[in-house]
Amino acid sequence: MTSQPESFSFKRFILRFTMIAAVAWYFLYAATHTPSGWYFIDNVDLVIHEAGHVLFALFGTVVYVFGGSLTQVLLPVVFLFAFLKQGSALFATVMGSWAGYNLVNVGVYMADSIPLKLPILGGDESMHDWLYLFFHFGILSSSPSIGFATIVLGRLVILLSFFVGTVILLEEKPSSASLFEV
Repeated sequence: MTSQPESFSFKRFILRFTMIAAVAWYFLYAATHTPSGWYFIDNVDLVIHEAGHVLFALFGTVVYVFGGSLTQVLLPVVFLFAFLKQGSALFATVMGSWAGYNLVNVGVYMADSIPLKLPILGGDESMHDWLYLFFHFGILSSSPSIGFATIVLGRLVILLSFFVGTVILLEEKPSSASLFEV
């Protein structure tokens, strides 16, 4: 009995491409409407950011303060590499887009270090992470430019994630996997 060679499933490709595009669109939309909006992912990011402070608490004040933003960006990057290694286009796109979105949020936070208009967890008595860091390193006056550059970088990372996810999807070998397997 001869087996038929597996062929490209256009229907499966379109479904998966649509899912990748939807993920990238969600994060890009949110990244272009920050800080005017608050999205579900912001609740997750807030918890991760605050946990980052706890993780880095033993390493001195500067690392402790930086640890929140660092953890917020690096957590999805760690998962991104795991999904890239597995060749999972959808989940690599999700993690890359999430990392890009977090860069946008960190950029907004950086740019706020002079006007101090964003609400800070803990209220007026709490320290603004990036005000502390920029002041500590003597670059507070550059914070709007650094914040803007970080926002642009984050948006570019989201777009790059979409394109990389699409390339992974295009290079996938046909399989007998379910249409919905991502």
